[in-house]
Amino acid sequence: MAIYFCLTGRYFYAALIGVSTSTGSFIAQYITVYCSGCTLAAAIFGVAGLVSLMLSGTDKPVYSLSVIAVMVIGVMFMINNLPQYHQTPVIAQPVAIERQTTKAENQKIKKPILYITPDCKSCKEVVKQFIAADPKGDNWQPVVIPAILLARGESLLRSDGYKGEVLSAPESPTGFVPLLQIGEKIYRGKEINISKIGKGAGQ
Repeated sequence: MAIYFCLTGRYFYAALIGVSTSTGSFIAQYITVYCSGCTLAAAIFGVAGLVSLMLSGTDKPVYSLSVIAVMVIGVMFMINNLPQYHQTPVIAQPVAIERQTTKAENQKIKKPILYITPDCKSCKEVVKQFIAADPKGDNWQPVVIPAILLARGESLLRSDGYKGEVLSAPESPTGFVPLLQIGEKIYRGKEINISKIGKGAGQ
């Protein structure tokens, strides 16, 4: 549709579509989960929209300012949603964990906690290892983040043979997944090993 408006010389409508699509994507990712490919596509749409706005040459500055304001809002959501790839030292922050059936009920979990998200490939590999070793979750607790993806996360866990309880949280203590928390200790990525859950059981 935007291409059609560009070809017909109606650049303002093309700009409106591009910027709206971009901002909508940024907001959707902020609500659900960050997606690098989606962010790149949304950024391209946003740039194309701004270029179309420059070509429109509209004599109504209010329209132009409105489109720019929408783009600025989208960029703000994008910046706040970008993952933190560097965090030294790693500092665990308290996270409110919720039961699947009881909303907003904080818990103190005594066994190792594995934070995962459905769209994380590394998480799927780790989850399969943990389920193979302990399908009932006696010595570990899966926590799906963000909470809005709890249903998808539980479905993936069940399909791999998990039979225990599934919890959710807004985010992991450090913002990374997969992440294994055993007491005050934090393990990420390749540091996560199935042998570690025995050490955290009953803590």
